Amino acid sequence: MRLPNKLGQAERLKFLLSDTVVYGLGGALNKVLALFTFPLLTRYFSVEQFGVIDLLNTSVVLLVTFLVFGQDSAVARFFYDDDNFSRRRQVVSQSLVFQIIIFSVVSPFLWLNSALIAQEFSLTTDGEQIIKLMILQAPFFVLINFSQSLLKWTFRRNQFLFISIGSALTSVVGVLLGLTLFEFDIMSLFTLYLMIRLTFGLLGVYLVRQWLNWPSDFKILKQMLPFAIPFGLICMAASFLPVYERSVVLNYIGAEELGLFAAGAKVALIIGLPINAFETAWGP
Repeated sequence: MRLPNKLGQAERLKFLLSDTVVYGLGGALNKVLALFTFPLLTRYFSVEQFGVIDLLNTSVVLLVTFLVFGQDSAVARFFYDDDNFSRRRQVVSQSLVFQIIIFSVVSPFLWLNSALIAQEFSLTTDGEQIIKLMILQAPFFVLINFSQSLLKWTFRRNQFLFISIGSALTSVVGVLLGLTLFEFDIMSLFTLYLMIRLTFGLLGVYLVRQWLNWPSDFKILKQMLPFAIPFGLICMAASFLPVYERSVVLNYIGAEELGLFAAGAKVALIIGLPINAFETAWGP
């Protein structure tokens, strides 16, 4: 495949349109498949339980956003500085190692305070274990996002779609089988999520393995951090808002209203599909 920087202006626009369709398909199917779990979960779990599940999922996204903290934007910026393969590997590898270090620093604090966090989320049954499952999900969630971004930047569309659609489809099938064949509770659900994210996180790393090596130093990372931090703050604000909204509803209105709020938020995801598709394609 010819890369966009080798194309003329008209060809670049066609490339952008093509990528918008591809990534739009991947993003749309990912979100639509995720919406398929919505009626399954609402039928099996109470309104209150569904609200708690949604609050936990948005909290996982917030944790992952904190771990990434703008590194995805910084890598996208510095990845195209030159065509040197070794330097590009260092950009990618230094960023990934930095994210792993951040997780290694943050996770012990969260792990030791999992009982307190469970109390804040109004989790009474297996609350501490559920919070620990959330924490364990985070690094594999990071790996999925990391590999998807790198596959997008290197224009490997089929592999991108495999990770994007595959993880969502596996979640739908797993939830369907779990609710149908087993006695499912919130802890079982988050155990399933952990297994799926572990699987696709490792598969994603395998697909981008040629871009990974042990960093020789962290000089490039020092250049990337001033670029990453503003984006990290913006993304943190965007990820914090859904958690804050749900926490306010839970604490000041009630658990049942939280479930109704979460249901409305799921349906509203559909509106952003074409915008997200274009933004995804525009990056490279």
